[in-house]
Amino acid sequence: MKDPHTLQTPLARARGLGASHHGSLHWMQERLTSLASIPLTLWLACSILYLKDASHSVIAAWLGHPLNAIMMLLFIFTIFYHTLLGLQVITEDYI
Repeated sequence: MKDPHTLQTPLARARGLGASHHGSLHWMQERLTSLASIPLTLWLACSILYLKDASHSVIAAWLGHPLNAIMMLLFIFTIFYHTLLGLQVITEDYI
């Protein structure tokens, strides 16, 4: 018997399938990567201003410091992952 309070199609009820249930995780990942990008971008901008007149060897030594290397890797990972998530949404919605 059909339940009048359900919004599922008959085929979805027969299969027992609903939404993919990945939308909320995807939404949360986009928000977390954008929030993580804010302090990392500020850190990078301040570092660039601090090192604006530095030579290549000074910049290489600065990047060789473990804290700076970790921060740079976090920045790169966060920005690229956020970009990947955004491009996935654009692809799914418009292409």
